[in-house]
Amino acid sequence: MEHHVDGSPLLGVSFDHYCRLVRRFLDVPVALVTIVEPDRQVFPGSLGLPEPWASRRETPLTHSFCQHVVAERAPLVVSDARRDPRLLDNLAIDDLGVVAYAGWPLTNAAGQVVGSLCAIGPEPREWSASDLAGLEDLAQACSAEIQHVSAQAAAGVDLARAMVDAAEVALALYDDGGRLLLANARAEALAVAAGFDLDVAPHAGTRVVRADRREAVPAEEQMVPRALRGALRHPEVQWLGAGDGQVAVVASGHALTLPDGREATLLVAHDVTELAHSLEVRERFSATVSHELRTPLTAILGFTEMLADEVDGSAARLVQRIRGSATTLQDRVTDILADAGRRGRLDLRATDLHALVTRAAETLASPAAQRGATLRVAGEETWATLDPGRVERAVENLLSNAIKYGPEGGAVDVEVRRGTDRVEVVVADEGRGLTPEEVERAFELYWRADSARTADVPGSGIGLPLVREIASEHRGSVRMESRPGRGTTVTLTLPRVPA
Repeated sequence: MEHHVDGSPLLGVSFDHYCRLVRRFLDVPVALVTIVEPDRQVFPGSLGLPEPWASRRETPLTHSFCQHVVAERAPLVVSDARRDPRLLDNLAIDDLGVVAYAGWPLTNAAGQVVGSLCAIGPEPREWSASDLAGLEDLAQACSAEIQHVSAQAAAGVDLARAMVDAAEVALALYDDGGRLLLANARAEALAVAAGFDLDVAPHAGTRVVRADRREAVPAEEQMVPRALRGALRHPEVQWLGAGDGQVAVVASGHALTLPDGREATLLVAHDVTELAHSLEVRERFSATVSHELRTPLTAILGFTEMLADEVDGSAARLVQRIRGSATTLQDRVTDILADAGRRGRLDLRATDLHALVTRAAETLASPAAQRGATLRVAGEETWATLDPGRVERAVENLLSNAIKYGPEGGAVDVEVRRGTDRVEVVVADEGRGLTPEEVERAFELYWRADSARTADVPGSGIGLPLVREIASEHRGSVRMESRPGRGTTVTLTLPRVPA
């Protein structure tokens, strides 16, 4: 199906110069360039009409003589409309003062009559051959300009449609009455998957479920109805379709004002299915690895408990060391897999990132206080679509590192920055810093700087790799800037809506 913004492309172009010529050559008080539409006539050119019609530049068809020119595809020349059976009941006679009327057809590029160039007088008048010949010449020139302007407008519409269809997101534009004005192929495909037509109210289908892929979303809570109510200001995830063909979508609604002054709503939807499926695979892998590692460790610990009751002396100390090592290994496995084990699919939600960062800082207030460190959070309310649990874990890791590696009594500054398409969390400390070579390796799994090991700073070398992983899950990034003795700044960048 093909959708576009309706309305005459001539409404933004003035044809008043033809009206001035008609008034000059035919000596009439009123001249119009009229285009007839299904429920009204509009005036791209207008001189001499009374108010409020002069300002409105349109009338209903109850006030139209021009509709007869279009219907009959021929000029309409009337000396006194009050005596013409076709026109004597027309409201234009009393409301607009139309008595004498001469209208000549205006044609488009296909030769179709779309309106008329007309001369109007408030008194009866016999139109001369010279009057009508001049009107015909002006109408032909006006038709040529109409065709030129329409061709330019059509080219602009075609270009706009090509750009919309090339967009890597689904786009649907609705007017303030809920009527579809424009939609690209991606939007139509998503609507088909959900089981509804974009241009048929209530714009909701039966194959729409929430992020858990089980709970059905009621019609009034689906994307298009919510956007039209202005209730989809922040992006939200829903699954469309059934079975293996389900599509994960993040959508948001935006209020717009069209060139003609009408209010409209633009719905923007992103397909995040690939991201969701990749996380499902990782979830299954993590669950398997977790089971395979934890089961033998549990058995080892159980056996050491039994041995401890049977031996003494140096053997008991050896058993104790085995148990300690096994416990440490179990803790490391738990630390590595706990996050993956409960990760599952990204639980994407509209989230105030500044509130999330503030909450993470409050969680780490106690360890910061133990080192005499000051946590300072800057920024303002910043909304983005993300997994709040995962991102909060990433922020906690960054803050924890800044506290551990910063000097006692130092400050850790956290700032939330908001961009058009991206958001950032910037964490800066006043610690010992890293060399350029160490910065290059900082995000390697289990890697720790020599200075950290020398200073006996606790850690397992998985915090920063985890932050990078969470950033990658969200199609974001993380970067580090550091200089020895000058501290370290880490910036976590995330898209406001996952791509």
